[in-house]
Amino acid sequence: MTRAGGAPLGSRYTLEEPISAGAMGEVWRARDNRSGGQVAAKLLKEHHEDDPEVIARFINERKLLLALDHPGVVGARDMVVEGDTLAIIMDLVEGPDLAALLREHGPLAEDRAAAVGAGVLGALAAAQLEHASGDLGPAHHGPLTRQVVGAKRCVGGQQVNDSRGEVRGEGESANLV
Repeated sequence: MTRAGGAPLGSRYTLEEPISAGAMGEVWRARDNRSGGQVAAKLLKEHHEDDPEVIARFINERKLLLALDHPGVVGARDMVVEGDTLAIIMDLVEGPDLAALLREHGPLAEDRAAAVGAGVLGALAAAQLEHASGDLGPAHHGPLTRQVVGAKRCVGGQQVNDSRGEVRGEGESANLV
């Protein structure tokens, strides 16, 4: 099945547009048809739909997201299982990923890099407590993450405010990985 904007995802969601893709899944902006709100839907890539090992890892990722309670880790809301389609429904985190930020603006200033690193490490420490492992590529963390195990983005100039890696800047809460 080829995915397209406007396509239903289960009985509750509608795919809108692709956001990113990794080795295991594709992340789409989606609409929650009950609430009218926006969510992120990570769909298992079609070529993995018959691979029990990949399916198990995908399901375990959702379990891990549900188990983690950290301001820098994106929240899981739901799981869609319909036919061959598996999707993890998560909070939608707006903004560019770290790789895009670096392409556009070049290297981060030392204080910003330290804040990003502290946020990433805080989220990784929380994941470590749950025995997690994940993708650590630049498109998956930093001011801006889609996921180490999923992640909330940081924007603007920030400083680390607490040992959990929460970052705040100019009146807005922003979180990393």
